[in-house]
Amino acid sequence: MIKVLAVPSYGYGVEKVEITRLLKVAGDKIALDEPIYELETDKVTQEVEAPFAARLVRWWVAEGDVVPVGHPVADVDVDE
Repeated sequence: MIKVLAVPSYGYGVEKVEITRLLKVAGDKIALDEPIYELETDKVTQEVEAPFAARLVRWWVAEGDVVPVGHPVADVDVDE
């Protein structure tokens, strides 16, 4: 089943983030809690971990993109 990963919420006042580094490419398998990309807010740089095991289908963003919280980041294929 295809699921969409979105930019997580980082609390009050954080409305947008910059995607600084993509750690996977389309076709890669992703383990639960494995870092898949890095983002930066005005306060922190952080790796974002996979919420479940899956296979990366495609990125909706590129390195350097500035996107709002909740914006789609990637499509992943989850075995259920």
